[in-house]
Amino acid sequence: MRKSEIGIFVPISIMIILIFLTSCTEVQTMNLTPEYENLDYVPDTNITQIVEQQTEEIIQAEPSEEKETPLTIQDESLVYINPENIVKKMCPEQVLLGLRSCKIVKNGDINITIKNAGYTNLTMVFYLYYEDELMGYSYQDEPFYTKEEKTFTLDFDSLENQYGEITKIEATPVLLQGLEAMSCLNKKLPVIIKSGCR
Repeated sequence: MRKSEIGIFVPISIMIILIFLTSCTEVQTMNLTPEYENLDYVPDTNITQIVEQQTEEIIQAEPSEEKETPLTIQDESLVYINPENIVKKMCPEQVLLGLRSCKIVKNGDINITIKNAGYTNLTMVFYLYYEDELMGYSYQDEPFYTKEEKTFTLDFDSLENQYGEITKIEATPVLLQGLEAMSCLNKKLPVIIKSGCR
């Protein structure tokens, strides 16, 4: 190639390359700046204070609702339980008693202190035994509320006059489910009179 041809070829080649590059590459730009149209203005204060203030406003705006918790109902039971119709059955785990003490009082009474450690309200029946023979019962219809510790007083002299000699008492919870009253065979507390009561 001659110098004159090279002199023309080089600029033409550069122009062709430039035209080719400009036609093949298109520059696209992307806006990476965030838009704040939907954001509220946050003043220069502590974020914790703002959250606490908004939470307080929500609480004041809505009526307060108590959370559902297992509460003790302190109203007297309106359901009459006929002691003759109490069915002996097994009771659920919500029924749990703890024997605290048994004392014989000088006037002939027996005081049996029991804690209702379960999660349901009860009443109590005291089954009276001579050895292993059921002699009778004493039903206590006062509500025995959950988590309550209560002393039941039995007129022991009168019960022995009525049924004969009593050597053992079974303190048994009575659970009301629907229209059925059940004495809980698996939750009874045996009290031996001579050795268990002082």
